Amino acid sequence: MTKDRWEDEDLEAQVRQVVQGVVRLANSDEASRILGVDGTLEDEIEIGFVTEPLQWIANEIASALRQADSEEEDEDEDEDDESAASGSASLSTVVALVRLYRVLTGAPLGERELMDAVMEYLQDEG
Repeated sequence: MTKDRWEDEDLEAQVRQVVQGVVRLANSDEASRILGVDGTLEDEIEIGFVTEPLQWIANEIASALRQADSEEEDEDEDEDDESAASGSASLSTVVALVRLYRVLTGAPLGERELMDAVMEYLQDEG
């Protein structure tokens, strides 16, 4: 999902799709149960989340998108090479973070707000 690989419109569409999905999953008790969100963040979050929760979540999503792009490039170069476990956050972790944001701030995290923050991280890399 790097800026070099995607046009701005394609990048924005990809980020919109991911953010909409994460926010919908975070707002669904059933999805949280299926993903096993309860307990996901146990011993996973540093105190920095409390001071900048939006930036924390946006960075996790941007990192996951970069990782997915990197894995695609690696597969294109060598399809037989198995990559090690990625350092990006799992879907259940990101959903749990969005739910925790709501608890911390008292307000749900808006899709547009999160999308803008993720786009900022992705565009700053290049």
